Amino acid sequence: TSYESKRVVVTGMGALTSLGKDVASNWTNVIQGRSGVGPIRQFDSSHFPVRIGSEVDLDVLDWSNLPDVNRQLSRSALFGIWAMEECWKDAKLDTADIDRERAGVCIGASTFPVVDETLKFANPRKLLEGELFNAENTKYYLELCRQHPDLLSQRNFASISSLLSARHDLRG
Repeated sequence: TSYESKRVVVTGMGALTSLGKDVASNWTNVIQGRSGVGPIRQFDSSHFPVRIGSEVDLDVLDWSNLPDVNRQLSRSALFGIWAMEECWKDAKLDTADIDRERAGVCIGASTFPVVDETLKFANPRKLLEGELFNAENTKYYLELCRQHPDLLSQRNFASISSLLSARHDLRG
């Protein structure tokens, strides 16, 4: 098979992590050796063997520049919107004449089932024991999703790409 080399151009960057709400603050904190790890505050982690994490607090963000954003979207979607808007500004695309038929959104991400303190279940360790995606864990997670459909909206990264593409009418 022949391999045709294609060029990719990164025109802007956006980041939202436990170290900062933009690329500059993330980079500064990395250079200064700061850690974004701390106690988990978003749910009761007392049932888990590890109770620290690298959380992002969406409540500290200033959403006034994005009044059209539905704050009821999943955390994943809000992360994506924030980072994309940072990237959009960094690339100065507000004033750019771009071919929207050729521009698109690509997201690389992975996920682990979110367990919220409001979920009532007998054994929260089931998700942590053995292989993550063995038959028992998969059945258990699907049952959680049936009981709490909002978990599914946190998992569908394709819908986030679609949402971000629609925000800026990108059809590539």
